[in-house]
Amino acid sequence: MIKVVELTQTCSACPSQWSGVTEDGRDIYVRYRWGHLWISWGVTGDMILSRDIGESAWDGLLTYEELVEQTRGIISWP
Repeated sequence: MIKVVELTQTCSACPSQWSGVTEDGRDIYVRYRWGHLWISWGVTGDMILSRDIGESAWDGLLTYEELVEQTRGIISWP
């Protein structure tokens, strides 16, 4: 499991975005837009997770609690 130790929400809606750092010092980037959740190593790095979770293609709002639920068992958030 990936353990994130620092996390900052950089945009709250359309898209919802976070950037953070893992316990081993790697950057992690989270973006939710068009009903799709992307999590990668940094902004342009390898994909960790890519998943359609929204009810509509216009969905761009994801709460921290929803992020935690959608990544349970994959990523541990602070």
